[in-house]
Amino acid sequence: MSNDVSSSFLKKFVISLIALMAIGPLSINIPTVPLTLQTFVLVVTAYWFGWPSVIAAAIYVLAGLTGLPIFSGFEANTEILQSTSAGFVIGFPVMAACISLVKRNTKRLTYLFVLFVTAHLVLILFAYLYNSLSGLSFPSLSYVFTNLTPSLLVKSALAGLVVKYVRLPNPLA
Repeated sequence: MSNDVSSSFLKKFVISLIALMAIGPLSINIPTVPLTLQTFVLVVTAYWFGWPSVIAAAIYVLAGLTGLPIFSGFEANTEILQSTSAGFVIGFPVMAACISLVKRNTKRLTYLFVLFVTAHLVLILFAYLYNSLSGLSFPSLSYVFTNLTPSLLVKSALAGLVVKYVRLPNPLA
């Protein structure tokens, strides 16, 4: 890799990781639509930065599992791997990888919305499969979709707006 390419990769990785660690623990509690910001940051950074954000998502998960309070609600520890959240947390890099693999260079809001909703659905399916195969409890899929759909729709729409209208500095674009 040339210095310019490796420098660009490193910048995108660091920005993705800092964004996840700084914004990921936060939630916005709207009545009946709790918005955790982890997946919001994941979809935006995955679209903007691609593979550096996938690696950042993996490091984010490892850092949270080692005790850094960076997961939603400032939680962290290996006990999360025995909870209903296990598949979601482990699936964060998978979600970012899906976006990195299939994204197109377009900023049409409908495309971005569908891409981000699909990425959230992939995360839910991954979490369900991971928990099922690991013998962990998982709420019924109907419960998950009923309770998570409003927030994933809102996060996907907001992420689409951010990607469409926020201009990155030229070295990062």
